[in-house]
Amino acid sequence: FPIKIVDQPLGNHDAAIRAMVIQPANGQKSVEVILAAVQESRQALADKLLKTTSQLRYANERLQLELDERAQMEADLRARVRQQRAVAELGQRALASADLALLMEDAVTIAAQVLEAELAGIFELSPAKDRLRLTAGVGWFGCVVGQTELELVADYPAGFAILTKQAVTVENLPFD
Repeated sequence: FPIKIVDQPLGNHDAAIRAMVIQPANGQKSVEVILAAVQESRQALADKLLKTTSQLRYANERLQLELDERAQMEADLRARVRQQRAVAELGQRALASADLALLMEDAVTIAAQVLEAELAGIFELSPAKDRLRLTAGVGWFGCVVGQTELELVADYPAGFAILTKQAVTVENLPFD
């Protein structure tokens, strides 16, 4: 906005004492009106900045959620691929050998690797269908595999799985 600057000597003194006055040019708004307009524009810009920042924050949060979902889907996909490879490998081993004990050892080893489990086992149901025997295992004490029998009850994870026909994952297996 145009302004007028007046530089004049004060009173009848010599030119060393001068006053400089800044005022709006003729026909222009007063300084107070101009300052109010500048302040209003500044506030409008601050409001717009706040709104834009809020929109960007929201967009960033949504993007982070999408990235997290994508990472989870990729991890799930990698797990599925590992599982399918394990099934294919086990199938090939089953076709290559007729030894059931060896196949069960391979199956429990592969299952433990795929599930990243320290302990895995295959329990065989007794002919009377009242007991379970640990026939193959990974992570068990050597003397336990082939020797341990459990009563078929839902209190034990293996019994629960057989009786309910549901998969069971145990985080902390009690040894009592």
